[in-house]
Amino acid sequence: MSSEASSSTTPWSVKLGLMMTALIVLVSQIALTRLMSVAVNYHSAFLILAAVMLAMAASAIAVFVGTRRSESPVTIEDAAKAAYKSAIAIAIALLGFVLLASRDWGPLSQPIQLLLAPALFFGGFYYSGYVIALVLSHYVSDLAKLYWFDLVGAAGGCLLVVPLLNWLPAPSVILLCAAGMAFAGTTFSRSSTQSSRKHLIVPLGLLLVWGLSVAWPSLLRLHFAKGQDQSKVLWESWNAQARVSVSTEIPGTSIGVNEYERRSGVKLTPEEIDEARRRSLAGMSMSREFKGPFPNALWVQLDSDAGTPILKDGVVAAQSNGLRFLDWDIATAAYVLRTSLKLPPTDVFIVGGGGGRDVLTALSHGSKRVDVVELNPDVVFAVEQVFGDYSGRVYSDPRVHLTIGEARGELSRHSSQYDLIQMSLIDTWASSMAGAMVMTENSLYTQEAFDLYAARLKPDGLLSITRWYHPSRYGETARVAVLMANALQRAGIQKPADHVAVMISDGGLDTSASTAIMKRSPFTIQEQTALVELCKARGYRLLWPQPSSETELPFNLAGMLRLEPQAVSGGRYDLSPPTDDRPFFFNYDWPVSSVIEAIRTGDHSLASRASIILVAALLVGLFACSKFIVLPLRTMRSASVNSQEANRLFVPTMLYFSGLGIGFMMIELALIQRYILFLGHPSYAISVVLFTLLFFGGCGSYITELVGEVWVIGVARLALFGVIMGTILTAFLVPEWLRLMAGWDWSYRVGVATALITPQALLMGMLFPLGVRRLMSAGQQELVPWVWGINGGCGVIALILGTLVAMNLSYTSVLITGAFAYLVTLMSLSLKITNSHAPSTPHSNQSN
Repeated sequence: MSSEASSSTTPWSVKLGLMMTALIVLVSQIALTRLMSVAVNYHSAFLILAAVMLAMAASAIAVFVGTRRSESPVTIEDAAKAAYKSAIAIAIALLGFVLLASRDWGPLSQPIQLLLAPALFFGGFYYSGYVIALVLSHYVSDLAKLYWFDLVGAAGGCLLVVPLLNWLPAPSVILLCAAGMAFAGTTFSRSSTQSSRKHLIVPLGLLLVWGLSVAWPSLLRLHFAKGQDQSKVLWESWNAQARVSVSTEIPGTSIGVNEYERRSGVKLTPEEIDEARRRSLAGMSMSREFKGPFPNALWVQLDSDAGTPILKDGVVAAQSNGLRFLDWDIATAAYVLRTSLKLPPTDVFIVGGGGGRDVLTALSHGSKRVDVVELNPDVVFAVEQVFGDYSGRVYSDPRVHLTIGEARGELSRHSSQYDLIQMSLIDTWASSMAGAMVMTENSLYTQEAFDLYAARLKPDGLLSITRWYHPSRYGETARVAVLMANALQRAGIQKPADHVAVMISDGGLDTSASTAIMKRSPFTIQEQTALVELCKARGYRLLWPQPSSETELPFNLAGMLRLEPQAVSGGRYDLSPPTDDRPFFFNYDWPVSSVIEAIRTGDHSLASRASIILVAALLVGLFACSKFIVLPLRTMRSASVNSQEANRLFVPTMLYFSGLGIGFMMIELALIQRYILFLGHPSYAISVVLFTLLFFGGCGSYITELVGEVWVIGVARLALFGVIMGTILTAFLVPEWLRLMAGWDWSYRVGVATALITPQALLMGMLFPLGVRRLMSAGQQELVPWVWGINGGCGVIALILGTLVAMNLSYTSVLITGAFAYLVTLMSLSLKITNSHAPSTPHSNQSN
């Protein structure tokens, strides 16, 4: 490393190239998670994020090894080459993945895509990470300012990624990032004496390819997604939340038919298959007893998974009493119950309007005011604009009041009360940009959410929740019942079981759904009788109250409604109420123990896919990171004259930078999740929270330029103490502050979030450059790429481990774990770093 590398010796082209690289890396990472969520599943979005972070950590170690080579050592000119390689690798990986996704691999489609995607994109992120590590290590004495450019570039990516994903499909954004990475390479090449116009060939060529993909979207269109044929898709639109598609049938219906025939041994006739298609389009939770005609419909799908129908001429049918077939859907049981008692719901609140089916149900039952909240604007655009003539524009009805946003935020900021709050099969299975393994709908199924629903009901109001049901995967249905009982108990009701009804409908093709209804006042004898009659007429199975004698359940529903600990948490699944601090409603397996049991018995059904991926990713990450740390450590120890002196150098260094990597990622994960509800939308967690964390972290890095050499350790200790105390405050006091300010205007809430995060971000940003200054004072600046790799590798471990901690314990526990990691870093400062006698290699003193 050059002793002459200072602020004046770092060319502006290098600084700008570093900023561009950091920006592009962040945007491409998030765009790639969006692509994987659409093409494979939301679990793979988490896996690909861990893989690309691992690639960047590996590249830092490669820079470290390269700078120590006696022959052909790496130089700053290699940054431009690596940037070009990254651009080309990302473009090739994207085209290869799209080509792979254009073929039907049958049952192996998702496993093939899940395994090959990390392998395909590893190279692109490896080379982009190589660029960053090489620049930071080459101009090490200017690292504080360069780290500012790195973090501010990533912060700029936070501001840019949401509008980009709202404008372009995720594959097109990734291709644009490839072109941008090539332009970063051209920027780096301007610092080289070999700079010439030929360096524009790659970026302009990739920009041309991107332009062609925008002009002809079919070039990058997915023909198969999640193993489903997409040839029936009439229209699609990508945004920052999901890919919204509209098709003439539910993609994957043929797969469902084949699976049903395989399991049942019954061969369906063409007429039965057509009926199954029409039935599924009309509603996945329709009773098998309904024999009437099904209307024509289109299917709206989010991320190639969760869907909702657009009924043809639905508004006209609602006005002419032509939607009574909906009364045979278990999701409408609350309406049918109230109407049978001559008490149709007047004021209705619908969570997730989707294609408008639930809204039409409310209108057909005479509701006077229907408040609807839909999170994804493209769903409404499809219903009202693209297919408005087909649907009849249900959201334009004067009785309907539509809000684009997050349902809990809307309910919390208004005091209106309702006869019925309905939430029917609200899931997207789309990964949120805001955190690993967190979906956008998770916050709707928490203890605090159900408390809010209960508070917004009229004295005789109903809360209706419809979820999927299967005898062996009953966690969703059981958890809803527990959430309802818990909300009633927290509201001061002594016997929650008297206020809850649960029923199941066995739909077509082995799909079953349950509806749980919670009432503020106890169900009367008349209402219980009406429920029994309703279930008999529709062919539903009434689980509570008055369950039939032949109904056998794999779980203790009565015990759950009494909130008995053994019934709630003593069985196969963790059915305890999810909270905002642990919002994993859909992950009801015990994450670690279920995987161990699945391995022991050989029965993979005992563990969810999320649990398997998390545990596997953790083991792979630990193995890979041990290689990144241990192998270079062996090399350095063998080069050292005195192994004891080597330990005095490497142990404190490793503890310091691994603590930084784990602590930063843990706190980042928890902060983003903590502010989602407060800011009112998952996208804001990126645009506000992560931007603030990165931008002011960069400012903290820049401030360290003012710290004198003798004050480095003291300032680092003070900064670490501040981070630890700030993390504890965030864990225990900030949630209550946010709750009190939740009703404030959005702009004020943004200001509050920024003000609360900024001090901690400033202090966290100071720690890496101060650690490097400490290394430099010991004459060990050549270790910079190694410690950068440690920092990144431990960040990967923290991403996985933090998610496991959150799923098993809480995000508060994640914050405390992050604080403990910073405590380890603080303690490492008590271990003095000694000079190793291993001589610095002469090529490490090269500089432009």
